[in-house]
Amino acid sequence: MAYKYDVLISFKINDENKEWIMKFSKKLLNKLKDDLSDINANVFVSPESIGNGELWRRELEEGIRSSKTALCFWSPLYFKSRWCLSELLAFEIREKDNKRGPLIQTVFSHNNNTIKCLTERRNVLVDFTEFITDNTSFWNSPKALALDDEIRKLSQSLTHMINYSPAFDDNFKVIFCCDESEYYKELIKNDLIDFESHRRFLINGVLNKEFYETAVNDNILDKEIYKKLHDEGAFNYNTTNKSNRIKL
Repeated sequence: MAYKYDVLISFKINDENKEWIMKFSKKLLNKLKDDLSDINANVFVSPESIGNGELWRRELEEGIRSSKTALCFWSPLYFKSRWCLSELLAFEIREKDNKRGPLIQTVFSHNNNTIKCLTERRNVLVDFTEFITDNTSFWNSPKALALDDEIRKLSQSLTHMINYSPAFDDNFKVIFCCDESEYYKELIKNDLIDFESHRRFLINGVLNKEFYETAVNDNILDKEIYKKLHDEGAFNYNTTNKSNRIKL
């Protein structure tokens, strides 16, 4: 097998935003064809490309593995989708081993504590909240012109990533997460969270002490990291949104 797609678009799609993401994808693809000087450039949008059941899972895995880069639209619902988290995780693992540069371009909408922590971790600055809408008149509005400018910038960034993506490997790792908790567990297991990120997750109430205690007991987290978090008082922060804390 070889690469089939230049970009995987990872987006939590529902009936309200489906038309928007498909129009966006077409606009981005047309710009990529120009920037890459390749009329055969292609993007993978999983809900439009595949169906349901075990066959869907296999085709999603193939789509992830055969895409060079990922464009991830982070939203509160994104981190509740096991499929979006699996797409993100696969590229985070691949990106870690790619010495040539990043493979993930992220934008966000409707910020929350989880997105705040992760945007700080990846230095994400692109806010698409004002652009994503189910209002069909959007595409004839001045905001659509502003979106075109953002698409131009995204295409340039993605083109650079595509040009520096690694050679295709049938063994690119794809791990399907059951939920948000397992996503964070896999981040730790694959050494994808630095100490400052652990600290931010605790301070902002994304993860809690119970999560870390279980991670240590299950030999997922190094005891020295837990001790340092404890000694620095990271477990003592209180948040008003404790119900959203992730447990293992």
